[in-house]
Amino acid sequence: DYDMALKDVEIAKKQIEEQRSSAKLAVDERQIDYNEAKRQNDIAKELFDQGAISNDEMVQSKIMLEKSEFALAAAKDALEKASDSGTAALGLQIKQELLATKKDNLSKANIKSPINGTVTRVNAKIGRIATAQEQMKPLFIVENLNDLIINVTISEYDISNVQVGQTVRITSDVLGLGNAIEGKVSRIAPTGESVVGATTKEMRIPVEIKVTDADNKMMVSRFCDR
Repeated sequence: DYDMALKDVEIAKKQIEEQRSSAKLAVDERQIDYNEAKRQNDIAKELFDQGAISNDEMVQSKIMLEKSEFALAAAKDALEKASDSGTAALGLQIKQELLATKKDNLSKANIKSPINGTVTRVNAKIGRIATAQEQMKPLFIVENLNDLIINVTISEYDISNVQVGQTVRITSDVLGLGNAIEGKVSRIAPTGESVVGATTKEMRIPVEIKVTDADNKMMVSRFCDR
């Protein structure tokens, strides 16, 4: 699970940061102890030289300084180890590699449309395995609803009155009685299709009309050979 792997990485980073912060605080505290022990030792030296304290007291002051110096060195060493790769950092690296793998797997699971548009059909269901029959259908149908094209056929007897760029009025039951939208002829096929009626035979020429009204109530219909 990608979200869980991401959370593990965030927790590991936080733990490492907390370890470093704790080690840095320890160094600061030991530095204060050392500075105080050194100050006390300097005072003890002056008093010893003046004969105001005994040799044992002088030795005890020196021991306290050495202890604080040792503690400071140990704290600095711990901080250096916390800043190095260490076990925690190695664990973080492993978690980051696992996260990268899950992210790559997640990207492969995403389905991206090569075009911009609106999903108008969904034939897939979550958790369902596609069968041979279902594989013949697209998982999703994405259509551009901003550039609607209407395909019509015009009789050979009327095609001379139609030109590319010509404005047309479009009516439909969907639009309601008396309502119409505008469009423009965007393409006229160079050849026609023969249509045989009961008593007549004529050529009908395919024509494309682009809907130019931005705010229209036209519905998209899709025809398929299969």
